[in-house]
Formats: sequence, structure tokens, C-alpha cells
Amino acid sequence: MLTGHQEMMFQSLDRCLRRAAIVGIGLFFALPAAPQSVQLPNTRDMQALVQWAEEGDRNAQLELGLSYYNGNGVPQNFGKAAEWFKEAAAQGDAAAKNNLGLMYLKGQGVAVDPKEAIRCFREAANLNDSTAQFNLALSYETGRGVRQNYQAAANWYERAADNGQPSAQNNLGIMHFLGQGVEKNLVAAHMWLNLAAAQGHTGASETRDLVAENMTMDEIENAQDLAVQRVLTSE
Repeated sequence: MLTGHQEMMFQSLDRCLRRAAIVGIGLFFALPAAPQSVQLPNTRDMQALVQWAEEGDRNAQLELGLSYYNGNGVPQNFGKAAEWFKEAAAQGDAAAKNNLGLMYLKGQGVAVDPKEAIRCFREAANLNDSTAQFNLALSYETGRGVRQNYQAAANWYERAADNGQPSAQNNLGIMHFLGQGVEKNLVAAHMWLNLAAAQGHTGASETRDLVAENMTMDEIENAQDLAVQRVLTSE
């Protein structure tokens, strides 16, 4: 039987988990920025951008798709955004594949097709795109477009978390706390939540502190040391 303090702690954590789920689902619809490698004479010159895209430059195709999606420099047009994402995706661009998956999931410029969205996410995730890895993990966790599978969700969250994706670090920490898809491990939960909090993830620090209430000081110090080691090895 839970004590009054423990009952309040779990109620507070439950609120954090619900908020984390809402934040995570929102990321289904967040398009990443154009890659840093894009080199255009003037990204505001849409004629030059279109020319580059039509000549087959996949970075230009991706950026043009983002321009149409967001309505930057051109009227917003999801249909044209999807067309240019398809062009870049056909050349193996991971961000374009992920973006296309988001559009299939939401029915923007294309018919709603969750299974096609999963295919796009998986292709991009296998190209080591951390945003797509997160989206694929969240799909498995929520059962959206694919059969719900917590173990697969945890596996993809871990790949994204290893790539520094803060929302994946947050969600993986929660799964370690709950023992959902992975063995319950408070040290791992604290470590991942700490890493997410260090990157400014909303709610991660509060959830981390609530998890810490169930840990000994030695466990907390161990988790902190592991977080530091991960930061140092990633630099």
C-alpha cells in the first residue's frame, strides 16, 4: 500500500507523463530546419531556389519544400511542399523522408496514410535521422500507423536519444521509470531525464526530480556521473 507521500508523488508524476505525451505528439508535426549544408547564393531569391531544385539539387528541393510548407517566400501550399519533399526523398534525403511521413500522417498535401507515414519514418530513421527515429518510436508507443509495441518504441527512442534528441531522451527516461518496453531502472531514468533537461526539454527536470524521490543518494550520484560521461563521449 502506498503512503500518502508516495500517492501524491505518483499523481504528480502522472501529470508530468501526460504533459510529456502531449509534447511528444506535437513533435509529430514539427518539421526540422533545412540542413546546414545548404549553400545558395540568396535563399530569398525563389527563382534561384526553384532553378536549383529543378536541376536536381536535393538540398534545394528540401528547402523549397520547407518554403512551401511554411509559406516562407511563397504562398503556403502543402501540395507543392509534398511534391518537392518527394523529389528530395527519392534522392535519399532523410529529412525529406521524415517530412513526407509527417504529411502522410496529417493528410497535408497528400491523402492520410499512416502506413505510408511509417514507411517514410522508418527509411529516414535507418538513415540515422534522429527526428525520424523519435517519430517512429512515438508511433510504436502510441500505436499510430503501426501496432503498439513498447519494446520497439524504447529501441527507437534509445537510438534517437543516443543521437542527442532531447524529446527521445525524455520519453526513454519515462519508459525506464515505468519499466515500459525496458526493465525498470531508476538510474537510467534519471540519467536520460537529466540529459533531456540539460537541453532545455520542458518538463524533464521536474520529472527527473520526482523520479529522484525514489532513489538513494548513491543512485542519484551514479546517474549524474553516467550523464556526464555521455556528454563527454559525445563531444
